[in-house]
Amino acid sequence: NYNAKVEDLKEELKIKQNELKNLEEAGDEIDLLDDDVQIPFLIGEVFISHDQSKTLELLAEAKDKKKKEIATIQKTTKDLQQQMTELKQHLYGRFGSNIHLENDE
Repeated sequence: NYNAKVEDLKEELKIKQNELKNLEEAGDEIDLLDDDVQIPFLIGEVFISHDQSKTLELLAEAKDKKKKEIATIQKTTKDLQQQMTELKQHLYGRFGSNIHLENDE
């Protein structure tokens, strides 16, 4: 079902955007710390402490990865919506107003 897939992708997109926001806020907070402070950073299931510059570097990599994930979800959503539009046009062309294809929101 295209509608269900699009809704799932929208939910996933919200989660990823929130995760990106959290990473950006973490970077802002780390900028305020002293340079010599060791900062724990979650890698897999383990926290590893790094200095400020290394932690900011790891955060930048994590943000880039998250942005790519968001772009992929947005592209997939757009592609599905395009397919839905084409399918609706085909079905309405064939069946006219005898069918109801719009999402009841």
